This record gives sequence, structure tokens and C-alpha cells, in this order.
Amino acid sequence: MIQYCNAISSMQAMLDILTGIRKIRERIPVKEAVSGVLNDRREFVRRCPSFSSTLVFLMHEATPT
Repeated sequence: MIQYCNAISSMQAMLDILTGIRKIRERIPVKEAVSGVLNDRREFVRRCPSFSSTLVFLMHEATPT
């Protein structure tokens, strides 16, 4: 029962933190928030397809015969 209470307390604390972050994010103007990370986002999106295709090939297992 103590572990259950600890788990609930931890989840509640995490929810409080995430809610606070959301409130902060909602108050930042969109233009200011996007312009600062626009180049990073473009670089991330540019690399995503190559990274995901690499993972597919690495994780692919041969079919059993």
C-alpha cells in the first residue's frame, strides 16, 4: 500500500510540473518561441528520415526458413 501511495504522489508531482510547464509555454509569444529554434527544428526534421530508415535496417531480422 505504501508503494501505491508513493507512486500516486510521484505521478501527481509529475503532473503538477507538466501543468506548470504548459502554463509557461502558453504565455510565450509564438513568434518568439519558434524563431529561436527554427534552424534546430529544420535540422532535426532533415535528419529524421535517415535516422528512422537506419533503425529499420538495423532492427530488421531475417525471416526464418
